Amino acid sequence: MKHILTIAIPTFNRGEILKCSIERILPQIIKMKDYVSLLVSDNCSTDDTEQIVKKFIPEYGDILQYNRNETNLGAQGNFSTCVHLVKTKYIYLLGDDDVVPANFVSTIISILTMNGSIDILHMNYFVCHPRKRTLSSIYDYRKYNDILEIYSSSTQFISEFLDGPSFMSSIVFNRDVWIEGETIFPENCYGYQWLVKIYAGCKNKICAFYSLPILIQEYGEACAYADKCPLYFIVGKSRMFQYLDSIFHGVYKSWIAKQDKTVDTYINIISTAAYKKLYKNHKKEMLCYLTKWYQRLLFRCAITFFPGGKIMPRYVGPSLRRVDMICRTIKEIFR
Repeated sequence: MKHILTIAIPTFNRGEILKCSIERILPQIIKMKDYVSLLVSDNCSTDDTEQIVKKFIPEYGDILQYNRNETNLGAQGNFSTCVHLVKTKYIYLLGDDDVVPANFVSTIISILTMNGSIDILHMNYFVCHPRKRTLSSIYDYRKYNDILEIYSSSTQFISEFLDGPSFMSSIVFNRDVWIEGETIFPENCYGYQWLVKIYAGCKNKICAFYSLPILIQEYGEACAYADKCPLYFIVGKSRMFQYLDSIFHGVYKSWIAKQDKTVDTYINIISTAAYKKLYKNHKKEMLCYLTKWYQRLLFRCAITFFPGGKIMPRYVGPSLRRVDMICRTIKEIFR
């Protein structure tokens, strides 16, 4: 049986975490090895990543391919390397620290073999907050009646999910979609060059959503991109949808409307207080994509007056979960 899917894990200096991920996913791949294989793309790690992966090769070399980049290409470059190394119809970029359940691979293969016309498959997933000990579906507002929802209109799909697939491990895509989309827009969508390629290449393609949560995104206490998260969220995503609007009319307006209503926007704005120097350098870009006066005012105050890290618990802590509460707080601060 011809392989139809490559699970690619781009990684850098996370040897032990990667080892756990490989050990978790390999038994599933073995059961479906006629359909799927595994690729690990090492972004020139300086830890023991290479030694860890090569220990698996003697036994699993028929289903496991290892690539080591000669230099560090950056995360986006490594994603692209993965796509260009594989030859299968579908590719799945799996974060080296993301958790997939025991039946994940067989479920994906079942969907792809039964619905071979699908070009993009987006999956519902759980978000885990270890410190809070909570687990919630990212799309908990949707019903699971129709487990697989097919969208004949890619515009409808993007407009409905917007940045949902920005969790990389939640999307399986036809390799040709990436190849078609990678030359359309300049690569300055901070953190989301990979997603704009997929979205840009999916025009007139078949998109699908699997509504049953099937994997877990774990929110740690901190991440390597913590300082750049506001830049990625405010500028990167906004610019991505601004570009995409020329292909899928109306998606930028939809994104801006969503951005104003989500708590994450205000958390990101306020968290720039901890990285004042960085965001003073990106002030013009940030202000360009903060469309409300109170967003812009909050950002200016964050990078000028707010004490880094201390404003977060006070104004956007667990008690402020609704955006209207945040807006009232903001207006009260500047009244």
